[in-house]
Amino acid sequence: MTFPPNATALYRDKAVTVSCYTPEGVQIEKDGELLTVMEAELTPLSVPAPLPNLAVPVRQPLAILIANNAGGVAKTSLAVALAHLFASWGLRVALLDLDPQANATTFSGILRPIEAAETFHALLTPDAVLPDFIRVHGYDLLPASPVLRQTARDIVKGDRHSALLTHMPALRERYDLILMDCGPSLDALATAGGLTADFVMTPSSTSVKGIDGFQGAAGFVEELRQLGNPDIRTCLFVPTLHRKNTKAEREAYADMVAGIPAELLATPILRGQKWVDAARAGQPVTAFAPKSTEAQQAERLARELLRAIGWDDEGTA
Repeated sequence: MTFPPNATALYRDKAVTVSCYTPEGVQIEKDGELLTVMEAELTPLSVPAPLPNLAVPVRQPLAILIANNAGGVAKTSLAVALAHLFASWGLRVALLDLDPQANATTFSGILRPIEAAETFHALLTPDAVLPDFIRVHGYDLLPASPVLRQTARDIVKGDRHSALLTHMPALRERYDLILMDCGPSLDALATAGGLTADFVMTPSSTSVKGIDGFQGAAGFVEELRQLGNPDIRTCLFVPTLHRKNTKAEREAYADMVAGIPAELLATPILRGQKWVDAARAGQPVTAFAPKSTEAQQAERLARELLRAIGWDDEGTA
């Protein structure tokens, strides 16, 4: 059996709480201390949390911008995993790749050349219609390509930051949840997405640089309010690539806990090889290795995100 985080198990005739899986075994909390034991030594005592039942109409479709001013923080790995999970839970999910590097596209397994007309670039013309999305892993993907570098320049040159606004009503009719994955900068593409979003989720590494990333994202949200989206707000700050055995990262995370309201701070996402392997395979980690620690962490984040945006397990807002 695979034990989810926070499950209760019996270890040597005593109830313990499961923390996470590690390469050495299962990490448990016993008498206030963390121990690593073999899975076979544990007997389940509590039933794992049921999957959310979201296959019912939601009150209001929501758009979430996933953004940070830095790369290499597992942002796109989380984006595709969340899209896959929410789709598997019964939601109609769109994932918009707004990154010229097209990581959400390749991480979803789309490796063929992508034409400009298939991407966000096609929406800049006055009479534009929504391109056909690609159905993959249960969600609908608006792919990206390097042409979006020119798109970003065109947005700035023509002051077209509101290009997506025209099409958002149609997207909200078609989908329950719209996720937008940005590149490693808060650029014109991120601004175009942010002007249509309800929330911003910011993954950032547990480091001093990561703290700066959270602060920069908070400033970006305020900028979006000034530019014409007064109701947008941060739903979650997500510490990523965390290593509990590194003093500097423990201290950085402690600073995050001290400086960020608890309801806005997600449980840290730990470093793990499956994130890398899944990306190389062109799959969300939740599809590539569904029983892995990484997949369990993605599911935990998905549940935390549902609570952060005000949806309960019945999908109501």
